[in-house]
Amino acid sequence: MLPSMTDPIPGAVPVVSRADGSDWPQQAAGMIVDGVGKVRSRTTGPVVAASRWVVYGVLAAILGLLMLVLLLVIAIRGLTELLQWVTGEQDIVWLTYALIGIPCIGFGLWLWSNRQPPS
Repeated sequence: MLPSMTDPIPGAVPVVSRADGSDWPQQAAGMIVDGVGKVRSRTTGPVVAASRWVVYGVLAAILGLLMLVLLLVIAIRGLTELLQWVTGEQDIVWLTYALIGIPCIGFGLWLWSNRQPPS
């Protein structure tokens, strides 16, 4: 038959507490654990939160750049196919590059003209 959970373990040192019920070693250990937990939450908590923001921000930037490149490729291919279908010419990709490149150059020139000169 198995011993019950409340039976003392043979050879173990029995726990002795004072008559008033205070168990100061357990209380001291609890205070130390609580103190370490508070210090840890105050120091590592903000660092963990900041590192999550950095990781998610880098991931979002990489995915955003990837989406931008894919959308540009899709736009060039789609516009080339559309222009080939409308005009009937097969070598019309130059017009696609011009139709996409001219607005990009215009936007770049507008950004350049609105830049702040160095002080």
